[in-house]
Amino acid sequence: MTINEFLNFLEKNLISYNIFIEKATEYQLEKNKKRTPKKRWEEKKVNRAINEMWKSSMQVAYEKVKTEIGIPRYDGYEKWIEFIEENDFLEAINDSITELEFE
Repeated sequence: MTINEFLNFLEKNLISYNIFIEKATEYQLEKNKKRTPKKRWEEKKVNRAINEMWKSSMQVAYEKVKTEIGIPRYDGYEKWIEFIEENDFLEAINDSITELEFE
């Protein structure tokens, strides 16, 4: 499973994905308010920053699974899904996101 496949899978299957996006949006908008008016980011740039926060946060989870099962040559996607389900990986990520606070 590639990182993009992993992110897409999480976005479709995590209950807390929208919570993450909401928290990241609040954080980025608050951060943007503190910038001087001339240096404030446009909405497009704020959205890119939010997406980067998502990617970098989930990169850690991706690397953890990758370390455990690698990237199998055959049936890799299915093996990743199987590992994620057997290890309650989605529940762990959901719990982490609900407790997450950006500073």
